[in-house]
Amino acid sequence: MRHSAHRSQLVWALLALFVLLQVISGFPGVLPVGVVIVLYTVLLLSLFVLHGTLGYRLRDLAVMAAIALVVSNAFENLSISSGFPFGHYYYPPNLGPKVFNVPIVIGLLYCAPGYFAWTVARQFVQAFSYRPRGSDVYAVPLIASFVMVAWDLTMDPVRSTIQHNWIWQDGGPYFGVPFTNFVPGWFLVVWVIFQLTALYLHVAYNSAAVPAAYSAIAPKSFWYQAASVSPLRHSRNRSAERLCLHLSARSDRYPQNTSQPQCRHS
Repeated sequence: MRHSAHRSQLVWALLALFVLLQVISGFPGVLPVGVVIVLYTVLLLSLFVLHGTLGYRLRDLAVMAAIALVVSNAFENLSISSGFPFGHYYYPPNLGPKVFNVPIVIGLLYCAPGYFAWTVARQFVQAFSYRPRGSDVYAVPLIASFVMVAWDLTMDPVRSTIQHNWIWQDGGPYFGVPFTNFVPGWFLVVWVIFQLTALYLHVAYNSAAVPAAYSAIAPKSFWYQAASVSPLRHSRNRSAERLCLHLSARSDRYPQNTSQPQCRHS
């Protein structure tokens, strides 16, 4: 484990900024949606690189990112053109430049949340070695996929139904989102990303030795930081309340082939 106290402190500082952004973004009108997206992306990618290079060599982290970018772009373009595996949707111009039909920023956002889901999954099964061993080669990708789907359950309705960062052409029963977005959609795509990542690390270090700087188990702060990012990405209660209020106020825009959600206030 290559651990730098200075870099770890910087990760904690970025996490604090990330929490602050989540709080501010919970109040509509404080910051423009475009600014929130830019800040959100910059902070996540910064955390991905800084935290990722504490636990992995830069070249291996780059391979992980490349796998996520290529696989996610391929499946997203496939779904936009055919409806498989997510469903029928499209991206409007507000997310910036695209690779084919998918904004670049979407690929980048697979990298950072995916990395932290991967790290949380390693915690669950205590797969602390640099090179996945035995059943960890398959268990870590499976658990990480569930973590990513759980995140998307809170993220997708707000980003699509409220903010219109992508548009579901036929709507869906889950706050305007089709169930195919989650299964097979997200689960399949992120599982492929994680499984390829596990196989890469398993094969690449089958004969090559893991660098000594990364061979020790990471300190507790490393795992605390990774666990902190995933649940803090969205305030679930606030997001659900905003979504219900939005759909109640804009029932004319809610897809006719979906049912109105019942809003519960706790």
